[in-house]
Amino acid sequence: MLKKKKVVGGINYNKSKMAKIRKHFLETGGGGDDRWFSLKAPERGQEAKATIRVLPPWGKSAEGFFYYTVGQHFGFSIGGRNRAISCPESIGKGKCPICIFIARLKNSDNPDHTKLADRIRANRRYFVNVISREEPDKIKIYGTNKKFVEAILDASDDPDVGDMTDIQSGRDITIVRRGSGLRTRYSYRVRTKESSISFEAKDLYQLDKEVDEWLSYEAMVEYLKANFTEELSEVGLKFKKVVKKSSATDDEEEDARPKVNKTKKKKKRVVEEEDENEEEDIEEDEDVDDDVDYEDDDTDADEDDDEEDED
Repeated sequence: MLKKKKVVGGINYNKSKMAKIRKHFLETGGGGDDRWFSLKAPERGQEAKATIRVLPPWGKSAEGFFYYTVGQHFGFSIGGRNRAISCPESIGKGKCPICIFIARLKNSDNPDHTKLADRIRANRRYFVNVISREEPDKIKIYGTNKKFVEAILDASDDPDVGDMTDIQSGRDITIVRRGSGLRTRYSYRVRTKESSISFEAKDLYQLDKEVDEWLSYEAMVEYLKANFTEELSEVGLKFKKVVKKSSATDDEEEDARPKVNKTKKKKKRVVEEEDENEEEDIEEDEDVDDDVDYEDDDTDADEDDDEEDED
């Protein structure tokens, strides 16, 4: 005899349905992604501290690097939440419509456009596997800026310290957070004593595969339109969908779609309505903060709010 499914309000609540609901619940703020390490904002006038251990490269795909880096565009609202969008151009994965938009903004005489270009420019972010000394049994991902990586590299140059990520002789690093939002400041202090660490190599996150949720070109264009409709119009940048191949004649199809390399697989995608012969000079902007002396705990380093990395 077949079991009847529980019906509530006309909906069958089976396991797959509940799994879908749980996924949506987590994505829309009902819960957090436990993979990420973050230091919560302190009370006004106070500071928050955490001591972590940066772990070594995660495997062959790391190519010897303990971090994974990518450019990210901040300043977007997706589903009612602030989100960062990874820039495909920053790692050579193809054109980025946001970078094309930024280039147009920079060429505008409107100072508001210049400010917007700076706000959504690609910021270089660095991701590392870490263990917090408060939760020594959990490996987490920490998304940070170049100052954190510089602190580790500077410390590793010291012959008395060596490789900061070495399992036996590496060092802990203390993160100090002051302020919140746009006023957030971080400083980093390397501990002087060696600190061994124990973990299963198989539990390291494959950062090059797990950090980024890559959006399609089409999706990035849709988020641009949703967030900056007026500005796109002001700079005269339009995006249009390419006509998908249909039952039209060869001549009609040739007129309807852009010129492409016929040796490559043709995919339905979005292209910018621009002169194809015109090349845009797009800068890869990076943070321009002052250098951090890792021995000086009072040195501030600008960093985007890590809460956005949790998204």
